[in-house]
Amino acid sequence: MLPTLPDFQLLFDALPTPYLALASPSLTVVAANAASQAAVGLEVPLLGRAAPELFGATEAAWQAALKTTGMGCPLPVYLSRPEGQAGAYDVCCWHLMLTPVRLPTGEVHYWLCQLQEQPAMRMEVKAASSLELESEQFRFLAEFIPQLVWITDANGRYQYFNARWMAYTGHTVADGDVPGLWRAMTHPDDQQRVRRQWRHSLTSGQAYEIEHRFRARNGSFRWFLSQALPQRDAAGNIVCWFGTSTDIDDQKRTRQLLEEKDQQLQQILSQVPAYIATLTGPNHVYRYVNERAQQLFRGQARVGLPAAQAAPELVEQGFIALIDDVYRTGQPFVLHEIPFHSTDQSAGREQWFFNGVFQPLLDEENQTQGILVFGIDVTEQVHAKQRAAELLEEIRYQDREFQQALESLPQMAWVSRPEGGVLYYNQRWYDFTGGTFENMREQGWENFIHPDDLPNTQRKWKAALRAGTTFETEHRWRSQTGEYRWFLARAEAIRREDGRILRWVGSNTDIDDKRLAQVRLEEKDRQLLQILSQAPASIATLEGPEHRLTFFNDSYSVFVGGRTELGRRVADLLPEVEEQGFIALLDDVYTTGQPRMVFETLIALKQPGTTTFRQHYVTFSYQPLHDEQHRVKGVLAFILDITEQVRSRQQSEALEAQIRRRDEQVRLMTESLPVMTFVCNPSGDIVYAGPQWYAFTGTSPATNDINGSWPELLHPDDLPTIRREYGAALQESRAWSYEFRLRRHDGQYRWILSRGIPEFDATGRVRCWYCTNTEVHEEHELREQLQAQNAELLRTNESLDNFVYTTSHDLRQPINNMAGIFQELIRTASFPDPDAVKLVAMFERALTQINDTIHDLSELIQVQKQRQYLDTERIDLTAFTAEVLASIQDQLTASGATVTTNFEAAPTIQFVRPSLQSVLYNLVSNALKYAAPDRQAHIQLSSYPLKNYVVLVVEDNGIGIDMARFGSQLFQLFRRFHDHVDGSGVGLYLVNRIVQSHGGRVEVESTVNEGAAFRVYLPL
Repeated sequence: MLPTLPDFQLLFDALPTPYLALASPSLTVVAANAASQAAVGLEVPLLGRAAPELFGATEAAWQAALKTTGMGCPLPVYLSRPEGQAGAYDVCCWHLMLTPVRLPTGEVHYWLCQLQEQPAMRMEVKAASSLELESEQFRFLAEFIPQLVWITDANGRYQYFNARWMAYTGHTVADGDVPGLWRAMTHPDDQQRVRRQWRHSLTSGQAYEIEHRFRARNGSFRWFLSQALPQRDAAGNIVCWFGTSTDIDDQKRTRQLLEEKDQQLQQILSQVPAYIATLTGPNHVYRYVNERAQQLFRGQARVGLPAAQAAPELVEQGFIALIDDVYRTGQPFVLHEIPFHSTDQSAGREQWFFNGVFQPLLDEENQTQGILVFGIDVTEQVHAKQRAAELLEEIRYQDREFQQALESLPQMAWVSRPEGGVLYYNQRWYDFTGGTFENMREQGWENFIHPDDLPNTQRKWKAALRAGTTFETEHRWRSQTGEYRWFLARAEAIRREDGRILRWVGSNTDIDDKRLAQVRLEEKDRQLLQILSQAPASIATLEGPEHRLTFFNDSYSVFVGGRTELGRRVADLLPEVEEQGFIALLDDVYTTGQPRMVFETLIALKQPGTTTFRQHYVTFSYQPLHDEQHRVKGVLAFILDITEQVRSRQQSEALEAQIRRRDEQVRLMTESLPVMTFVCNPSGDIVYAGPQWYAFTGTSPATNDINGSWPELLHPDDLPTIRREYGAALQESRAWSYEFRLRRHDGQYRWILSRGIPEFDATGRVRCWYCTNTEVHEEHELREQLQAQNAELLRTNESLDNFVYTTSHDLRQPINNMAGIFQELIRTASFPDPDAVKLVAMFERALTQINDTIHDLSELIQVQKQRQYLDTERIDLTAFTAEVLASIQDQLTASGATVTTNFEAAPTIQFVRPSLQSVLYNLVSNALKYAAPDRQAHIQLSSYPLKNYVVLVVEDNGIGIDMARFGSQLFQLFRRFHDHVDGSGVGLYLVNRIVQSHGGRVEVESTVNEGAAFRVYLPL
């Protein structure tokens, strides 16, 4: 029921701000409160008076003001009031703010006229009541701040709504007494909560603050933050309630979306089979602990407690030291099968093994702010060589609470000049900033804004000043404690009648908590996605019964070859896995809600763009994801690709089996050898001895310490030398080989050849020694016999050489005498018998052969002496060969032979010059002597290097040698193979003797009637 006019008048009279009600269209005053009567300064009632006549403004000015209502354009008027002194008047400027009151048809029925005094424009300024000034300022600001402003009495009955409230709701103050008005405008889901909170504030006198949905005049609902503070009288009694409702719908919906997303991500992490916690600060205080980790630590790991205090076993087992190191260095620590001993007897086991990581959490400056601890229980994998899934979780931060609203207006309000200089702040500014008006006036507010936000604020403020448009921005303000908080700043321009800006009125609403909450949610989302993307496992979420892909990390994309598309069915993306039973397993988890974990199973994935498949060994888990009603809405797939580990293990097992087989083969082979085998450690102690040792010595491994007994089995004369040689080999890490006498089981000492070689590791240190003892008793005695025989042969050869030398020397003079007598006989005697001439010729030939034989024997002796007494020298083969050929130039000329040389491959040689001259002379002479009679003789001399030799080659095209008949006799003394020319059979013997004495050899290739090739191998 609408109130009667007298009630309306009483309401008007109670308002400290001057208000008039004007009839439309006559603009006649139909209602006026006491404040308006006092403001006009007339003693007669104002009712029935025409407003244009009362205030003196022109009709055109009134019509312009009526057309611009709602645009913030006041109608300025001037009123004079007696000053109190005779003839004195106080003239001041008032702004008339006109608000239409319409009928349901939309027709204007009344004009609500608010009088706003402009003290700055008084012709003579006089002080007014401080209470009236405060009330006036409040109403002045209430109409321009970007909030819905309302006032109730002490019992909660509404007395005032600002224009924004009425514009938003479509109601007026007159509707305030309608029963259930506020409840009807509040969302049904919020009504009980709003009513309970409002009643609590009315009863307790505490500040009122709540978020709720408020219905607009078009029937839609938007979220508002409603705040109210009580106004008390001098006795402390509540006089009224001042309240505002701030539109937070956009922030609320954004926060709800972020919270829903955060809830979904947290649900994923809470349902994965892993142990996860987040620690902050150098004391590693728990900020988040999932259910599994709580169970592990018997519920003692509570948020807010340091890890060392909540779980002392972490200190005892060295985990806190590891976490300290990660926090200090910023380097993650990877856990691999780390043992953990639980003190919880009810856990069912005392020792656990974990894989996981201690991951530093970095801020934007890459400074460590905490540690993410996550681990996967791999106890079963350690026992059965299997791996389990690992999980990750994010950091949880606690949200701050809003500070209690300040003063009657929870916001900080301000007024500035048209050019932007601030000339008024309400008390909330001073309470928050700790500043004074002197240091905040004009542009002084710039000193209180965060330096990072000041340029953007200045830019937007200057743009609003230039364009005259609404100013709005978010920035941080410094409080008197030095803390920065986020505020939403808004300002509207108050304009003159001609459109010029008269003032700017603005407010700053504290949005720090909401902004930080939003930033935290976004940061947590970012960190969680970063953690999941960097996890060393393939992670994906599949929603609905068709298992459509809704999330995947980079590891999963790489694992499936990039075949990922959000919203697609996994059976369409990976059709090959359906035949392998993985889709059926997903169906089972989705239907039953029971998780499944499979270890070391084989999966074949098709290679993108090919028809080939690649096999992987995986350990995976399918975990059901639940909605708020605990219904299964999807499945979390957590996959570890363990192909490399499984194949490495299989290869290792196969290799170990092969090594065992080879070890057995080596053992059988070693024990079947006719030698004694040993293996020694790096210091030389025997760690293995073959059965041959015990069979030879007659000892037993069960009753005999081989390291202490073997020196007793050596011959006493050999033991010092063996100890010295053995110790030197061990010291120098080199192989050894020596002989000694070892006592056999029958007491007889037998000669043994001992050999040992070291085996080195990658660093070059001896790993072990492999040794053999071989019985060489017969060989040793035979060698001693051969050495004695060789010594005897050397003495015999020396005697023979002396005999030959003496014989050749003693015979040379008689032969020379015989030759002289024979020559004199031929010269002086005559031989009438025809056969005498033949006899003379035969005697002369025999004499020549005897002389040549004696010469050759003498040369043999010279060769032996040259080897013993002459040094080798570097010989140029080209020049040396020219000297040899020059010595037989007559033979070359007589035979018509040609000689060619080619020593480019090996131009020099280190040899005894006379010996090499004898070799070359004999080979070339034989080539001339045994030239083919039917063709011109040709001799080719050359040389070339071959391994450790220089090979000297002499080739001819003579009559050749039958190698099949005479090859084995080729280098025998006095052996000849052709009778058509004279010879002694010493030349090739001499060549071979010279070459062999220098460590070389002679090889011959020959074909009868084609020629021969002699290859002389002379050592370098």
